[in-house]
Amino acid sequence: NPATRWGYVATKLLQVLGCLFYTYYVFVRLCIPQFRSISLQLFNRRAMVLCVFNSILPGVLVLLLGFFAFLHCWLNAFAEMLCFADRMFYKVLLSLSMADITQILNLYIICKLIL
Repeated sequence: NPATRWGYVATKLLQVLGCLFYTYYVFVRLCIPQFRSISLQLFNRRAMVLCVFNSILPGVLVLLLGFFAFLHCWLNAFAEMLCFADRMFYKVLLSLSMADITQILNLYIICKLIL
């Protein structure tokens, strides 16, 4: 199907934008106040450990948001815009034998090493 679903693309790009705004919100509300309060006082090991432990959950949330935004939303939006053009590459690749694939990859690696 060569038709691009632009509504789907817009939805995925809006989800990326939503993830960015939510990441900003997590940093502003949960991470920055922790480290701002620790920068105003003398170095204290207990305060630093508490600061790090209070930042673990927001950090995990930011990582999950980043993975969702990039791996799910961003890549799906571009795959839809390009009409899944990589499928033809994999169709050609999967029709070859393993010996042909290794020859092609070895040739590619040798050319990259020489150049």
